[in-house]
Amino acid sequence: MALGQNNNLDTSSLTHTATNLKFRVQGLPIRSLFSLTSTLDPPYFLHISLGCVPRVRHTFDTTPSPGLGLLAGHCFPKEGNAARGSYESNMASTTDTIQLDASDTGPERLADNEDSWYSLIERVKARAVIPVIGPELLDVTVQSSDGASKTGSFYRLVSEALCTHYGIAPVSGGSRHVWDLHAAVAAVIADKEKSAEKVRRATARIVNSLCQNTIQFPSLSVLAKIDAFDFFVSLTCDDLLGRALAPAHLATFSPRAATGSAVDIPAPHPNQRVVFQIFGAASSLTDFAIHEEDALEYLFALQSEGSRRLPIALSELRKRDLLFIGCNLPDWMGRSLLRLVNDDRLYAKSTQEFFSDTAADPSLTAFFSRFSPNTMSFGAQAGAFADELAKRWSATSQGTTPSSPVRSEPSTSDSAGPTAFISYASENNEAARCLADALRNVGFSDVWLDRKKLIAGDDWSLRIDEAIQACDFFLPLLSREADKRREGVYWAEWDEALMRSRRIPDEFIVPVGVDQAPPSKTAYPRISGSKFIEFFSRDMVHAPGGVLSDEAKAEMRERARRFLLR
Repeated sequence: MALGQNNNLDTSSLTHTATNLKFRVQGLPIRSLFSLTSTLDPPYFLHISLGCVPRVRHTFDTTPSPGLGLLAGHCFPKEGNAARGSYESNMASTTDTIQLDASDTGPERLADNEDSWYSLIERVKARAVIPVIGPELLDVTVQSSDGASKTGSFYRLVSEALCTHYGIAPVSGGSRHVWDLHAAVAAVIADKEKSAEKVRRATARIVNSLCQNTIQFPSLSVLAKIDAFDFFVSLTCDDLLGRALAPAHLATFSPRAATGSAVDIPAPHPNQRVVFQIFGAASSLTDFAIHEEDALEYLFALQSEGSRRLPIALSELRKRDLLFIGCNLPDWMGRSLLRLVNDDRLYAKSTQEFFSDTAADPSLTAFFSRFSPNTMSFGAQAGAFADELAKRWSATSQGTTPSSPVRSEPSTSDSAGPTAFISYASENNEAARCLADALRNVGFSDVWLDRKKLIAGDDWSLRIDEAIQACDFFLPLLSREADKRREGVYWAEWDEALMRSRRIPDEFIVPVGVDQAPPSKTAYPRISGSKFIEFFSRDMVHAPGGVLSDEAKAEMRERARRFLLR
């Protein structure tokens, strides 16, 4: 048995018979990538590269040549951490498997993780971080036409539907370091010999249909509440991130677009959020990436045409740090993408990359550990990372130490009447107050007006979310002023309420028009041209200037009465 020059291993941990080899490492300090070589009789050569990654187990399979097996796994090395590995091989088998497991409970690992969190939060505070959102963050709830709902990974649902459509068994890309959609499309093209363009049209239909029926995307909604993020990159072709951030400017890149067409993002503005889809959008039906060769072409076009067609987007990407959440990048894509968005070579650059989870492709992990010293990994599942980031950001904005968020109970009142939340543009402040007084006079026990309820030191976004989740009725005020504004807190409040309404079988949202003319789609083109068109299919109230007519008062009094009878 031969070891690397600077490594020590108790050889008593190696046992073998004529047909079986078992190798184990317990508590071995990892100070650099190392190799272990063992030569047996019959001739058999084994090479293992070990490192340390928190909360990650890698499994690698290979088919050895006669008398020869070669396996390699690479992980981020962390000084002083302990790695535990196991290897078992049956000489007669055609497949060898190695599993590496590493502990993250040591004090040095915890310190490293806190250092990474500190760096990330400080950069977020400086508005110097761009989230890059991948398919693993898209945990969704989809509701079918019969009212049944299904929860899971959006692109797992897409790939299953695509495979079902073409009559092949569902495939997953995880074990081969390929995205689920890319794996499903590749399987369809190979099995059914369909042209990529036909499969692209089918994929567009499935993605757009599932998007329309998606009623919840909790991890995206959590991320959207971090107000320090104003520029997002999406690696997926759906519209879910744009919906979570609404209102937001959507920019989509396509190599097929006319050379002179506008594909760049607008200049950064603190009151405007931007989503840039670098692999296209399914809403275009034809201009979006569905497999790995497509993705390669998009990256090539970005590299060759980016400085001319996307000067603002590339400038922002190259001067800010990147936060990859749920991307699960294949090795080739991770290397290409990181080099594309950096002016300098990776080992010499000053910007940082943060990865929510450790790269599933061990070759990419090894590449980062060797050549990109400013790349950090948190080793967390995408949704859990988004929750932790939101928690830490909330604590930072309050100046406190992060702790698990506690949801407040709905406020109680001496009166038995229902509660209401009024959401409005700041220009309609007086109308909102007038309406609140009227509601109390017709039987509502309490009315939330954000500026009245918030007190100094409150985490306003958390308090408002809690109030929307706790109220009995949600009243969005429709007005010319609200319709004109592309950005405002009330848009996020309306979105939150719309998501909650999916879980309530009876009336919850009561839109109120406060202009002199009755509310209509033509009067409010921005509102009616978005997801909030749903408001116009509900029983609306007309209260010019927030003043309820006698008829409207009677309607609201009847709502309060019916609520008490439920």
